[in-house]
Amino acid sequence: LLVFPKFLSYDYSFNAIPLVQTFADLRLLLALAAYLGFSALLLLSLSVLRKTEAPIIGVAILILSFVPMSNILFPVGTMIGERLLYIPSAGLLLSVVALVPRGRCAWLLVVGALFVAKTWMRVPEWKDSESITTADGLTQLWSARVQFNLANVYLQAKRYDEALDTYQRSIRIDPTDHDALPLYHAGQILFFKGQHDEANRYLEKAVNGFFSPLTIQEEEIWHDYALSLWFVQKPQASVAHFQKALSINPSFTKAMNNMACAAGLGAIGGLLPQEYYQHAINALDQAVRIDPGNVL
Repeated sequence: LLVFPKFLSYDYSFNAIPLVQTFADLRLLLALAAYLGFSALLLLSLSVLRKTEAPIIGVAILILSFVPMSNILFPVGTMIGERLLYIPSAGLLLSVVALVPRGRCAWLLVVGALFVAKTWMRVPEWKDSESITTADGLTQLWSARVQFNLANVYLQAKRYDEALDTYQRSIRIDPTDHDALPLYHAGQILFFKGQHDEANRYLEKAVNGFFSPLTIQEEEIWHDYALSLWFVQKPQASVAHFQKALSINPSFTKAMNNMACAAGLGAIGGLLPQEYYQHAINALDQAVRIDPGNVL
């Protein structure tokens, strides 16, 4: 990012930069080149220390400003990010400019012009959250988080097919199904499209995944999973999972209403024992008492 920032992204979380797993991976040479380059910069800065202190000061700025963010002293929660290199880049620039002889600065002007052009193109992409999410989502295809955020933009714009494709790409990047939210939203879209079997498969994984309560309430995931179970002809499991949603949030009237529908229709249609009909009446009565203004 300091030397050749051709590829930029607001997020470098899993799996934006795939791990190097074999010695045959040529990306190992990039790390080697970085260490050799830094070593050369340090040695050159020390060799001219008697003439000028500027290069070694630049190296000190580079090191001291980066170490706190390197996860060496303590975890900071971020492995890599452009924002971590703002101050270190100033140190690198100071060292390089101080080491280059004054008569050979033409190439520095060329490199500087290229960096200015890159900045000129990059700044408009940070206009707002939607523009940066879209810009990086179309180029950073290996980050599960970037793809998930892009899918959210498509979902808010009601571009459901594109949102589904992008949620599924996010899920494929994380084969452990660690994050529940891409699974949940993909299941919602499939349910909306009438593909209930596929929706049920995604939602079943979602209830077993991890999610932030700041972004969605757990009972919503259990509710939608229960709803999908009804549509795949599993009424008893459907009622049981509506009850799971209600155990998390006892005043969740949407779950009460839909559980009553599942229990009542199941009992009337002979899919469930007749006592479920009374359970349905009780659930509706409780929902009305909790939220009497709700037309459902």
